[in-house]
Amino acid sequence: MHIPDGILAPSVLVTGAALTVAIMPVAVKKAQAQFDQASIPKMGVMAAFIFAAQMINFPIVGGASGHLIGAALAAILFGFWPATIIMTTIVSLQALLFGDGGITVLGVNIFNMAIVAPALASGVYYFCKKIRLPGAASIFSASFLSVVGLAVLVGFELGFSDVTSYQNALFLIVGWHLLIGVGEGLITMVILPFAFHSRFGKEAVSTQPEPKAKSRRIIWIWLGVALVIGGIVSLFASSNPDGFEKTAEQIGVLDQAKTIFNSPFPD
Repeated sequence: MHIPDGILAPSVLVTGAALTVAIMPVAVKKAQAQFDQASIPKMGVMAAFIFAAQMINFPIVGGASGHLIGAALAAILFGFWPATIIMTTIVSLQALLFGDGGITVLGVNIFNMAIVAPALASGVYYFCKKIRLPGAASIFSASFLSVVGLAVLVGFELGFSDVTSYQNALFLIVGWHLLIGVGEGLITMVILPFAFHSRFGKEAVSTQPEPKAKSRRIIWIWLGVALVIGGIVSLFASSNPDGFEKTAEQIGVLDQAKTIFNSPFPD
């Protein structure tokens, strides 16, 4: 879902950037009100973990690949507003350090992955809990629908940019992300129990605080896992194009992608 420069229309870029600039100050204020200083390290480590996990592309049928977005993971653990901060950090670092997503389109990518995706995940998860759906089903539904809903939004962005018809864009990108969403749901279902057990998230900060030594140990363990994933496991990730790249390739706009900013560690 990291859209490169040169594909979307200027009006889409401006709209996405304006929405992001308007929403992010509110997110910062809301997140600050929700958590104390003790929760910030765990939010940072979770950002590092999601950052690393996004490097692991898993193959799907048809010659494409997918990877964890992580918006549902962050939203379920910390809530919508903190999740926007976590995901904004991730998306921004990916663009600036690794060239994963464009610079002119950064506002759109943040709006898509750091605002809309966590909002969808939070809404679906809350609804599932309200109707007393089992925990695993709630997690899977929130994760799956956050990916599919995000794909629908990107499909409209492509259609509005007039690179292809709305029908074609939606058919292709939603089709790929129906499969990727299944992977997102399964991965999130596996990770969340360990995160809850490690006292990550909004439920943990409202209960009796754990000893500082134990908290630091847990943070170092998760950071170590993130480093292993990003530094070693990522070497074995699928080289197939991801869902957005495959869609752009199929509609013939991938060659329009431009490199405006030379990141220090491209690809």
